[in-house]
Amino acid sequence: MTAQEVRDLGYLAWRDPWAWMETMKGKRWEKLIESEKRHFHELSSQPRVEREARQMQKEIESAIQYVNMEGPTIGNGGITISILKGRDMYWNWTGSKEKKQFADIDTQGNMVWYITDDDDRPNENVLICEDLHGRVIWKKKSVSDQVAVIDNLCYYIKVLNYYTSTQLSCCDANSGNEERLVYREKNEERYLNLYRAANRTLYMASVDPGQNQLFCISGTKAEPVFPHSTFQFPLGKNIDGNHCVLTKQRIQDPWIPHGVPIKDWILPSEQIQWASLLSSLILTIKEGRQTIWFCSPHRRPRSIMSIPVGTLIPMVWPQWENSVMQTFLVKDPFEIPYLITIVDNQVRRLTNGIQIPHPVSFKPLEIHRFHARSKDGTVVPYVTIKERGCKPKGQFVYVYGSYGSTTPIDWPYQNWYPLLKRKWMIVFAL
Repeated sequence: MTAQEVRDLGYLAWRDPWAWMETMKGKRWEKLIESEKRHFHELSSQPRVEREARQMQKEIESAIQYVNMEGPTIGNGGITISILKGRDMYWNWTGSKEKKQFADIDTQGNMVWYITDDDDRPNENVLICEDLHGRVIWKKKSVSDQVAVIDNLCYYIKVLNYYTSTQLSCCDANSGNEERLVYREKNEERYLNLYRAANRTLYMASVDPGQNQLFCISGTKAEPVFPHSTFQFPLGKNIDGNHCVLTKQRIQDPWIPHGVPIKDWILPSEQIQWASLLSSLILTIKEGRQTIWFCSPHRRPRSIMSIPVGTLIPMVWPQWENSVMQTFLVKDPFEIPYLITIVDNQVRRLTNGIQIPHPVSFKPLEIHRFHARSKDGTVVPYVTIKERGCKPKGQFVYVYGSYGSTTPIDWPYQNWYPLLKRKWMIVFAL
């Protein structure tokens, strides 16, 4: 599709300005898509292009070696988490070599509950309960990619089809029997999310692009939390059993903290992406720069670590298991991905125990940040990345996010190694 063909489409309007991935429709659009598919197949079937594609695939596989790593342990060290290909998660009993892929996992004692990972078919995920010896105790099909276990109850969200996940259920965690309905959302345009927070507090949010409805899950009951707010960010219950939650009325508003001790925190002014009640850490982002802050009552937040561009990914299990040691996966353009832990505001870098079978050398990258003004007047930051010292012969513009969201840059060699080594520049619109 040429630039002129795109311009000829004119402006497109969405019912919801935040639903930026809503499918485009119309005869002109469908005709252009068919034309694009035809051009693609004509080009990709040429022998020269097929050879180049095979070579690029080998180069991507060479780079992906470096995003395989041993992750944290959970369940008091009983289970080891591994990260393969930079995104796929695997688990194994510590000491065992058998690894199993998962989308989410929880554990108690010598039992584990995990959900198989199938991004392309979310209604075909399976919730599996196994014991220490690998014996499958029970299974449940047609669930979302979240699970939580509290005492003798296992919680999961049932999926009716690709877009409908509006029923929270629970069952006996040990047998899989006695299934009970906890909450059913009547509006099928909304969807349900689970939040595993501090002190083993489980929250559920009923979500649409314009509003969240937060509930605390207690046994088989869903109790509303801050029902008069529009958006909520739960951190968990404090030692007195009171909710610690961030709320706001509009997307552009700053978060307001509730509950001791966070009500007296001075929050960072940047966009908050994650927060922990137990470690008092908050992760923010601004124009691609991510920062980890330590917050305390009546004091300005203190920066613990920051990366100019890239991604800091917090592991979700520490606060659920009441651990003060927080683990992050660090993926930025400046070095090969690695893990860190933070305890008492001290950052410790972990050594990757996975050996690289076929080592590859990567040239240093040159990164620059710029700003451009869009048609509606919004100032849009963007980042250019290329191999240091090269004169780009082409550029690839990558736009994943939209206003109010972010574009993941990660470690660019993971996805763009073939283009970078061929002297292309990758442009990330943030």
